[in-house]
Amino acid sequence: MAIDYCIQTTPFGRLLLAAAPEGLLLASFGDDDSELLAELTETHPNRLLIYRANAMLEQAIDQYQAYCAGQRSQFSVPIAWQGSAQQHAIWQQLIQIPYGQQWSYQQLAEQLPRPYHAAYAINQALRSNPLALIIPCHRLTSSPHGLGYYRWGRSRQQQLLAREAIPVTAKYSMEMMS
Repeated sequence: MAIDYCIQTTPFGRLLLAAAPEGLLLASFGDDDSELLAELTETHPNRLLIYRANAMLEQAIDQYQAYCAGQRSQFSVPIAWQGSAQQHAIWQQLIQIPYGQQWSYQQLAEQLPRPYHAAYAINQALRSNPLALIIPCHRLTSSPHGLGYYRWGRSRQQQLLAREAIPVTAKYSMEMMS
């Protein structure tokens, strides 16, 4: 089965979006297209990759552009979830961190069932997060004044947190998000 993908420029760097018919598979930031394509090829080595936009990618592009413009705080694109049950539990909890807020690793761990609350499990889920911003791991900090691990780089994490410190100018209704 083929994977459609596209690459966009954002204020936070290049963004690769990849989707299969069942949903978005990858949303990853990078500094150049070859780095992004290498990640896509590595994560989906036996799939045909086609550079083209489809309706799902267009929806994702629109939502990322609205986020970058300060007009959207959540995403509502179909997701083709991959990963272990442990990763899913951690990613689902990360999605609960409200826009503009930051949680510590401890706060996240307190919300997770055993054994998922372990620091190692959290770090593994962060390192394998396939969906930048949709799974908002940039909102996780290691201490009240320090940044946590962010797979797309600390500078980008700081930019995203600064973006979220500015209030969203338009709220989308649930009808608009579906």
